[in-house]
Amino acid sequence: MRQKPRVFAVLPAAGLSRRMGEPKLSLPFGSSTVIQHVICGLQVELVESVVVVVRGDDIETAQLASSVGAEVVQTATPPQDMRESVEVGLRFLLETKEPQRDDAWLLCPADCVGVSESITQALVRHWLNTPVDSSDVVVPEYQNRRGHPALFSWALVEKLFRLDKNLGVNALLRDPDVRVAEYSVDCAGVMEDVDTPKQYDAAVKRLSRSTPKE
Repeated sequence: MRQKPRVFAVLPAAGLSRRMGEPKLSLPFGSSTVIQHVICGLQVELVESVVVVVRGDDIETAQLASSVGAEVVQTATPPQDMRESVEVGLRFLLETKEPQRDDAWLLCPADCVGVSESITQALVRHWLNTPVDSSDVVVPEYQNRRGHPALFSWALVEKLFRLDKNLGVNALLRDPDVRVAEYSVDCAGVMEDVDTPKQYDAAVKRLSRSTPKE
C-alpha cells in the first residue's frame, strides 16, 4: 500500500469540436453541461485537484469549469494537440502543487462523458492499494478495451516531457519500461466520448435511461 500520495486530474479541453460542428463541451448533459459532468465525475475524495486546460479565447468553457470547482488554465496560444494541453496542465501542477514522484495524475479527455465518481474512486483506490513497484499506469478496462480516466505515476511526467514531439501521451503505454496494469470495470462508459452529434445523442439517451425518475 502506498503512503498517502496525492492524486491530481488533468482535462485537456482546448479542442475546436470540428467533428461536432459546434462547441461540444458547453452542450447540455443531464442537469449541467458536458464539461461540468466530466469534471464532477473526477471530483472524488481521493483527488486533490482537477485542472482543466482551455484556449485563451474560450471564455465559456473556462467559466463553466470554474463554476464547479475546477482549476482553469487558459493558454496564450492554442495548443497544437492533446499532448500539448496535457503538458500545460502538468506544468501548472508542478508550479502550484509541487507534486512528488510517488504522487499520481489522472488523464481524462474533456468529452469522456462516461466518467463517473464511482469509477474514478475505484481506480484510485486500486492504485493506492497496490505495491509501489507493481505499476506505473493503471487504465480501466471493459471487455478487453481500455478507456478513461487513466492514472499515471507522477514519476512518468519527465519521461512524457522528453518524448518526441510527434508522439502522444499514449506512447507511454507502449514504452517497454513502463508497467501498465488494467483494472477491470463493469461499465462501458469508460470508453464513451462525444466527438460527433450521433455520439452525443447516444450519450444523452444513455444518461436518460440510467437516471432514476423522481
